[in-house]
Amino acid sequence: MQWYKNLNIGTRATFLFLALIFFIIGVGIHGILNVNFMNQNLNKVQDYALIPVGYIQEINTELTAINRDHYYMLIVDTDKERKEAIQSVEESIQIIDENLALYEQFIINDGTRRTEILEAKSALQAYYSMVNTYHRLIETDRLATAQSYASLIADQTILVQEKVEKLLIHNENIATELVQSSNEAYKATIMQMLFTLLMAIAVSIAIFFITLKNINNYAEQLKNISLYDQLTGLYNRAYFEEEFQRLLNSNQYPVTIITADVDGLKVVNDAMGHATGDNLLKACAEVLKNSVRSSDIVARVGGDEFTIILPETDEKTGEAIARWINYYTSRYNRKSSEVPLSISFGLATAKSSKDSLEETFKKADDAMYQNKLHKSTSAKSQVIEALMTTLGERDFVAQGHAKRLSVLCREVGESLDLSANQLNNLALLAQVHDLGKVGIPDSILFKEDALTDEEWVIMRQHSEKGYQIASASPDLSGIADLILKHHENWDGTGYPLGIKGEEIPIECRILLIVDAYDAMTSDRPYRKALSKEEAVEELIRCSGTQFDPKLVKIFISIIKNQEQIKCS
Repeated sequence: MQWYKNLNIGTRATFLFLALIFFIIGVGIHGILNVNFMNQNLNKVQDYALIPVGYIQEINTELTAINRDHYYMLIVDTDKERKEAIQSVEESIQIIDENLALYEQFIINDGTRRTEILEAKSALQAYYSMVNTYHRLIETDRLATAQSYASLIADQTILVQEKVEKLLIHNENIATELVQSSNEAYKATIMQMLFTLLMAIAVSIAIFFITLKNINNYAEQLKNISLYDQLTGLYNRAYFEEEFQRLLNSNQYPVTIITADVDGLKVVNDAMGHATGDNLLKACAEVLKNSVRSSDIVARVGGDEFTIILPETDEKTGEAIARWINYYTSRYNRKSSEVPLSISFGLATAKSSKDSLEETFKKADDAMYQNKLHKSTSAKSQVIEALMTTLGERDFVAQGHAKRLSVLCREVGESLDLSANQLNNLALLAQVHDLGKVGIPDSILFKEDALTDEEWVIMRQHSEKGYQIASASPDLSGIADLILKHHENWDGTGYPLGIKGEEIPIECRILLIVDAYDAMTSDRPYRKALSKEEAVEELIRCSGTQFDPKLVKIFISIIKNQEQIKCS
């Protein structure tokens, strides 16, 4: 049910409401189907009870009519009247046959009554034979014989009626069974409907309590959002301001306020990404929480800004807590292998209600900024040093890449009679030009296959990342522009600015050639190293497009001189 927990309260309520609606619809459909079943059974009962009865009653009526016509034949005087009576009997016989056929068609699948119909038909055939004999006697004017024969017909009529009545009795038995079946189905349906209703009530109650629980959880979430910072778990600015206003009218003096700020957070965000910066903020929050008492209030009031309110705390106790902050900061840095945590903070105390808390907060904030200015250079240097250490743990520096570049770049620079300042910048550039790559994922840096277009977009961001980091460092700000432009090509096809020719600083043009040569003659995750001869050929091929042609000639000359010296 993790997917359900991930839903917000509105979606959950909608989901539960729809579930209840579908459940009720299901109950309704179930009831309709059962009612339909009962109606079908009732219709069958009516069919069995009414339709066949009509057929049987019609047969009996015609049998009675035949007996009446036979008696009439004996008492009339004219042949015409006797023939009319005989015709009436024949019509009755036809009606009897038609009704018997209809009855037989109605119960065509009932094997038991099929046998009974055959018996009734057999009795009727004997009856019809007697009737025909009787009619011949009447027609030949043998009335005395006909009158005695009439008693035989009467006996046969009773036999036929018994057979027909047997069909009716059997039909009534089936109708009774269907009534019983319908009653049982009705009772079962009522029980099922009651059970379903109870289930619906139970589900509704469950949904009610689940929704109530969700609402309570949501209310708790809203409370947490309104009181706590979601990243660090500390109190947020709204809660801080509420407590600050409460303290204005309290008697919890002296009140000490400590304001704190994470140093170098922008550099970390630019270089390592906001996820690393967020981890640094969490670490700061943990340090501050560990340094204070449970009755104290620690709040995150801005991006990298924190404030601590210490009710009933004098300045001396506040300074002791500040020392604990320094202690836990140092302990974190000893244990953490990531970017070091540096916190600037300021402290001020309102000794009584006569002292303005707003003024006290301002004093603490001013003291924090003074502390931040005092340690700004060293704090940023610590961050840059940590980033360089991280870079050193990766492929680029670990294999002596930067050292080889520094040596070759200096040789090229000296051959061009660059100034001492340019040579120093070139040497420093050789060491830190890839500083921005600390913010590039390893999955891209060390990918063995060719990079995709999307991955190249990310990779090419390292020049700008390096520029941002260097700009924030007093030690590297002088070469920040060189870091930005160290991937610009002679023909303008480089990045990120697309400048060309001598618009590109000479330090960057030198580094581009030396860096390419060292990369080609070193093993990489995606290929084996080229020979020096192959690398030189590639430099010549790209001379005038990627590389400054004049500098390519100078660099090749230096490489050949080195080889000659080794051979000698």
